[in-house]
Amino acid sequence: MAQCNGVKKDGVRCSVMVIGETQYTRCGTHVATLNKVGPNQIRRDELKYSHTRLSNTIYSNFNELFRGAQVDMLEYERQTRIRDGAIREQEIRYQLELHNLEETITRETEANGGINADRPFIERARERRRIRQDAMRERWRLRNEGWRQGIQQAAPAAGGALAQLAHDRQNVHTSVVVQKVKEMIQKVIQIPVPPEYQTETLKTSGEIILECGLSKQAAWQMMAKYCSDEDVYELGYGIYARVLNSVWQYIKASPDSADLKQILKTEMQDNIGMCAQGNLSRLCNILSGYMEGLVVDAKSKNELIGERLAQLVDIDNVDERTALGRRVLEEHDVPVEEHAIWLEPLIDI
Repeated sequence: MAQCNGVKKDGVRCSVMVIGETQYTRCGTHVATLNKVGPNQIRRDELKYSHTRLSNTIYSNFNELFRGAQVDMLEYERQTRIRDGAIREQEIRYQLELHNLEETITRETEANGGINADRPFIERARERRRIRQDAMRERWRLRNEGWRQGIQQAAPAAGGALAQLAHDRQNVHTSVVVQKVKEMIQKVIQIPVPPEYQTETLKTSGEIILECGLSKQAAWQMMAKYCSDEDVYELGYGIYARVLNSVWQYIKASPDSADLKQILKTEMQDNIGMCAQGNLSRLCNILSGYMEGLVVDAKSKNELIGERLAQLVDIDNVDERTALGRRVLEEHDVPVEEHAIWLEPLIDI
């Protein structure tokens, strides 16, 4: 029997006694925590917890000196200097301990054949996050689709531009959106493309079909656009192929290559039946959030809200998760009576 060597978030060592032999001498709760982040990251986290507790103790002791007492300014200034000195010393100790820990982790990784012991935990966490986010996005998509259908049924009576906008699922023809898409395209085509991946070799399109597992319909449409000399947005003939060549080079070199290939596959499937402008804007959309400086603003308000809320699924505390979600809704001026519908997926995780 031994005391759990896990450190709680308040910086205090766990007091639970562990019975029997275990790999990490941790109680059930702290084994579960380790299985979420891995043996390396949990040591970093617990070191941070301990540092934060010691720093908070220094501040608490300082505050206690002057609680309810008449303050002498000279003494207050002296104690402030002592407090600040103690905080600096504690920060230096923390940085030294963290440096030693990182060196230990590096030696362990080298001894393990260069494999990070956290890798399987990171991959499992990434997969759990992807599943949760996909489920939430699907729920919001279905809800938004219901709203869109209601708008489309009411729009014909209004006629004119309102009806056109309601029925246009691509919505890439307004002047504001066109300008944004053109700016994104200019950024993307700055990505260098080797000679062997130029359009006439067809190497880019061939690799995409094979490595991304495109459907027959998606592959056909991609090849039709890729081999076309169409001038879209007055950006030059063959602009679709030029953009796709650059996008593929970014994907091949990215550490998130697997995720980006899946995104590319999804976008190609969604491109089926869309106009040339829609196809082109979706190519840029693939790299949005991955390529620095490339952010797709040409999205509906509901899509933006859904993406912001999907980022909150990793927060364990439901109250904190909900509070942050409500703040997102307030930032986008969502009526209070609609908050419950938006927040439901965050509560039911």
